[in-house]
Amino acid sequence: MSTSNFRINKIESTPDLITGRAGLAPFCKYLESTGLLNRLESDFSSLKGSSKGLKVKDFFKQVMAWLMDGSSRHISYFDELKKDEGYAATLETDFNDLASSHSIDRMCEKFTKLDEPKLRDILLDYCIERMKIEKPTVIELSVDSMVMNNEEAKKRQGVKWSYKKCLGFHPMQIVWNGMIIDAIFRSGEKSTNEIDKTLAMLKRLLKRIRKEMGDTVTIIVRLDSGYYDQRIMDYLNAENIAFIVSGKVFEFVKDATRGVPDDEWDEYKKGKSIWRFAEYGLKSKSWKKFYRAIFTQDITNIDGEIYLEFARPSNIILTNIGVNESVLANLNRKDKEYWLKAIAIVTSHHRRGADELPHRALKELGFEALPFHKFSENMLIYQCMVLTLAAFEGFKRDVLIGVVSPKSYANTVRRKFIDIAGKFTKSSGTIFLKLREVILERLCFHKVWQRAISPPITI
Repeated sequence: MSTSNFRINKIESTPDLITGRAGLAPFCKYLESTGLLNRLESDFSSLKGSSKGLKVKDFFKQVMAWLMDGSSRHISYFDELKKDEGYAATLETDFNDLASSHSIDRMCEKFTKLDEPKLRDILLDYCIERMKIEKPTVIELSVDSMVMNNEEAKKRQGVKWSYKKCLGFHPMQIVWNGMIIDAIFRSGEKSTNEIDKTLAMLKRLLKRIRKEMGDTVTIIVRLDSGYYDQRIMDYLNAENIAFIVSGKVFEFVKDATRGVPDDEWDEYKKGKSIWRFAEYGLKSKSWKKFYRAIFTQDITNIDGEIYLEFARPSNIILTNIGVNESVLANLNRKDKEYWLKAIAIVTSHHRRGADELPHRALKELGFEALPFHKFSENMLIYQCMVLTLAAFEGFKRDVLIGVVSPKSYANTVRRKFIDIAGKFTKSSGTIFLKLREVILERLCFHKVWQRAISPPITI
């Protein structure tokens, strides 16, 4: 058959209700089924002064769908979406209830910095429910900060010079199992730790985890050198929480290391990289308590090239594991023996690199350059990003089982699942979403839809 028979000769419009983002439908159904949207509507019902205008629930649904869609980071994009009846059908929203950029602006203006704790509570409630499902033997948390480059928006409130020498924001976040489970939005000039704020975050989170998961749960907190502070370590130790923190290689640390005999050094390998390490007791000059210290030194880099001895990067890790017996008291014998080994602590410390992957995931799902001038409005968009990321992680684990890898980033899921064509039809009062048979089979769409309707998690 001639190829000319397959050439497009004419372009015409169609009255059919179609969408290019059919994969958003199960995601929005998941948001509904988990109770996230109802909880958001309940907690922020006071922002809706009258029956007119955009409803709180529709606001959050459309903002989270906009983030999951990822087609544009500009608020003006809502004006384009408002003209799309197929998009409204995908979100199971009345066409007249689609938000314009002006209605999004007006709703965002109603939020203040005082609303952030409510958003954090909703995020934590969702993540605690995930913990209950997964029932980890050891809960490993990582505390870190993340710079969001906003150099193109120098006049926005809170956009200031960060420690990474760029203008932007500098939120602080706590990560568990690849998910950001708590976050505070901050202006760019804030220091990495802000000890009082860090302690407040930890106290709130640890209290809630123990309340929901039981007092016997074993918790390990990883922190980088920005949180190398006696107050944090002493608090965690007093609460019988294990910590693994990167120290700072001061001269007295080097002096202590020189006293370690050669036969007490060991090696840790990961790929082509090799580190040697030794352990001893250490405390800063003003501290009253010794903690277990493990000094590590790079022998080779990631390419396997050997560093000259004088140029080897070094680090000091401090921990109360092996010092405070209570932090591992509730583990079985085998797990306790594992965590008491120096190699286990070094291995856990090196997982801090993986702890930063959710930062990348957040930026890929959303964006660094935030859209508003006011600090409180950008705080809201940032917290919506964090909440959407948590829902996205749950969506992959609860709904997209066997369809995409749980480790997939947003763009991969968008290409493989979200951006698929669908057609809406109505018959006898029933609305049908129709997909090509090959898509239904390849994406197991019938199973996906049922999982989205009945997820294992509700808040």
